[in-house]
Amino acid sequence: MIIEQDYMVGEEIELKTDGYNLTIAANLTKTVSPVVLTYCIKKSFFIFLTQLFINLLFLYDFRKFDNF
Repeated sequence: MIIEQDYMVGEEIELKTDGYNLTIAANLTKTVSPVVLTYCIKKSFFIFLTQLFINLLFLYDFRKFDNF
């Protein structure tokens, strides 16, 4: 369930420390250094590649379509 919220300018919020939330927060705020933004984008890309690799392994496992 997604809850939309409004935040005040200068309000500090706490985000979960997963790669996607960090990347979104780094892109939305203007006070993040380019080093932190690059780090967050690298983490997000690594997460995406890991998810893709796991899906490819499942596809390889069920390639004959007889293991269902």
